[in-house]
Amino acid sequence: MDTIAIPVRFEGGSIRTHTENTDAYYAHLLSFAIQTEPGELLLNPTFGTLDPIFDDDLRFQVSLNAAQFVPEVSVTSVETRADSGGQAAIQVNFERNE
Repeated sequence: MDTIAIPVRFEGGSIRTHTENTDAYYAHLLSFAIQTEPGELLLNPTFGTLDPIFDDDLRFQVSLNAAQFVPEVSVTSVETRADSGGQAAIQVNFERNE
C-alpha cells in the first residue's frame, strides 16, 4: 500500500505519496521507526527507537528495528552527526532484500 509523504505536500491537485516497493517508500518507513520512541504507539509499544545520535548501541537498535518492522530491507550502516549549533542528522543506508 502506498504511503502519504511526510511532510504532507500536494502535486497536481493530489496528495503526494510514496509508491510501495520503492527505495523512497522503505526510507519513509524506516524514518517512522527512527522518529518514534518506544511506548508512543499504544497498540505496538515496542515500535520505535530511542534517540540514537550519541549512543553506538542505540544505532545498532535501528538495524534491529528495521529487521523486525521493515523486513523487506537490511540496514547496511547508520551514521549520526551533530554540529556545534545543536543540529543532529541520522543517515541510514539500506539494501532491499530480494
